[in-house]
Amino acid sequence: MPRTPEENERIKKDKKERILKAGLTVFAENGLAAAKMSDIAQAAGVSYGLVYTYFSSKEQIFVELLNDLFASSNELVAQLKNMKISPLERIKVIFTQLFTMHNNDPTGELYYRLMLQLTFHPHLWDKLLIKDVYSEPVFQLIFETIKQGQQSGEIIDINPQEIVLLLGYIALGFNLRGHEIFENDLNEKNIVDLIIRMIKK
Repeated sequence: MPRTPEENERIKKDKKERILKAGLTVFAENGLAAAKMSDIAQAAGVSYGLVYTYFSSKEQIFVELLNDLFASSNELVAQLKNMKISPLERIKVIFTQLFTMHNNDPTGELYYRLMLQLTFHPHLWDKLLIKDVYSEPVFQLIFETIKQGQQSGEIIDINPQEIVLLLGYIALGFNLRGHEIFENDLNEKNIVDLIIRMIKK
């Protein structure tokens, strides 16, 4: 019995998702420059030619993975913006959410590795939904919240962009080396409390 159009669509979607998932792992482990379409096909368990049915290049896979990440960031930001809390409390919630998501989703670290690779492939920003790291939704929310907290007298009065960069590096380090950090008796709450003590006026 032939498959229905719906079944065909589901099969196509499943294969595309397998290729994207494999691409995430291959890019995180090998880097975009060293990764090959054949590596991605092998990791996905599909033929080399099938990968090209869905993606014209490894760069297209890389870009779609990051655009998916930014889209999910928009959803998180929308939820956080609707919370009626103080700027300092919002910073606490943002970082608690980020660290919790990292622990609950092992692919979080892989996405951070992809973000780091944009440093070596700046031309890809033109193909992304956002055009630089400062436009990233969570980054923007933290920046806006820091400024609000400075205006209300909750947060230290220094260049808000410098504060955001510092917090960004803390988040990046945690998400890349989180398991090693936890082996030294630290946890998400300790790190979030440290962040609040650093920026609280």
